[in-house]
Amino acid sequence: VKRIFPINREFQGNANFLQKQKGYDQGIESITFVSDKDHPEGGTFYAGNQWDPPCIIEILVPLRSSRTETAEARIIRVLPFKMDDPAGMYYDSKTGHLNVVSDAYNILVEITLEGKLVREYAFLGDNQEGIARDDKGYLYIAQGEGGIIKVKDLR
Repeated sequence: VKRIFPINREFQGNANFLQKQKGYDQGIESITFVSDKDHPEGGTFYAGNQWDPPCIIEILVPLRSSRTETAEARIIRVLPFKMDDPAGMYYDSKTGHLNVVSDAYNILVEITLEGKLVREYAFLGDNQEGIARDDKGYLYIAQGEGGIIKVKDLR
């Protein structure tokens, strides 16, 4: 492990915005980095919180401004798009959109960085836990029960 960035659970004065419950699935489930050469940290992360509350957040991680082994990351905004269990996510630099999988609804959504829905698609399989795209236009879908589905992205 090179560095650790615990996320401060506070947002807009709510010290327990990201709750820490025990006994069931919750917590950060998906993450992607959006590079920005003009940003002081080189960009920001977008992450999907599974439950309590289910949301997509933008996180500032002190990649450049801190050199310590452990440095606190903080939530800088919550996207207005609502989705239960955002289990997988990647940033498409060609469109500038986030592609997010909902394990709860078996859908793939394409949203802007402002959280506006661009498109929604029914999604293959069940219990999706991750998504990636290669440079040949294929999507790879990781499934919770231990498989990977490869499909041509025809969008």
